Amino acid sequence: MSETNVIESEELAYAMFIQSTAKACHEANKAFCESIGDNTQVSWEEASDAIKQSAFSGVIYALENPEVTPEQMHLNWKRDKIKAGWIYGKEKSEAARIHPCLVDYKDLPEEQLSKTTSLLPSSKLAWKVTQRPFSNLNGKYINEFQV
Repeated sequence: MSETNVIESEELAYAMFIQSTAKACHEANKAFCESIGDNTQVSWEEASDAIKQSAFSGVIYALENPEVTPEQMHLNWKRDKIKAGWIYGKEKSEAARIHPCLVDYKDLPEEQLSKTTSLLPSSKLAWKVTQRPFSNLNGKYINEFQV
């Protein structure tokens, strides 16, 4: 196999890893939300491209920043949402781009704080388990992954 084919195979494997990790995190988030009475989350298969892109972004951010804190993850998520036109509102609406968690980390409700601290280790663990196969990519494609 040529070096180009090896790199292309690694790129494909990396993209598949990001997608499967993002899907797992999305589904874990959905289950968590449902456990606290928030039934606004749809399955990964039903999620819009914007929601999937947000999940990809979160996973990639966690991987690029291995020492990231839950507060930093929230700030990154909040920045991405605001950049995409979302605003704060008491009731979540994807269609209107309104989200009740577009607040400072310290102002999140307790259940949202526990969600952030519960889900972050999942993406970090997935990365540690699979990091070695992607070591040759050196982050080259980390910001180019799209839906």
